[in-house]
Amino acid sequence: MTMSRADRLAILLSLLAVAAAYLVADRIFERIPHLEDEVAYAWQARLMTTGQVVIESPPAPKSFLVPFVVDYQGRRFGKYPLGWPAVLAVGDFFGRRDWVNPLLAGLAVWLTYRLGKKLFGEIVGLFAALLTLTSPFFLLNAG
Repeated sequence: MTMSRADRLAILLSLLAVAAAYLVADRIFERIPHLEDEVAYAWQARLMTTGQVVIESPPAPKSFLVPFVVDYQGRRFGKYPLGWPAVLAVGDFFGRRDWVNPLLAGLAVWLTYRLGKKLFGEIVGLFAALLTLTSPFFLLNAG
């Protein structure tokens, strides 16, 4: 199967999305969670890398408060569904949780291109991928 010039350009845009999202995560967000939800997701992901989703509460749970992590009947667990923390846990397992969002950003740009190409043609697919990549909301959320 031969790749068209548009396919190669879309791959380049996807790689640019990975690089740009990583730079945002590294330089702006310093590769750490900034919102309480993100802290809970990271906590759940770290816990999942140990093969657990629930642990015993510490002796004085209020002294070890983690936002959106619940202490109930001597057990501590995150209040969110396990899907996103499981994805982050893959990055945690390899010691590179900071690469999860940038890689997904690159995939999103590629899939945007593919959808636009399938529905309307290569030019529209490339334009859609470029608009996705250059959207400030996309990069700030992907970082």
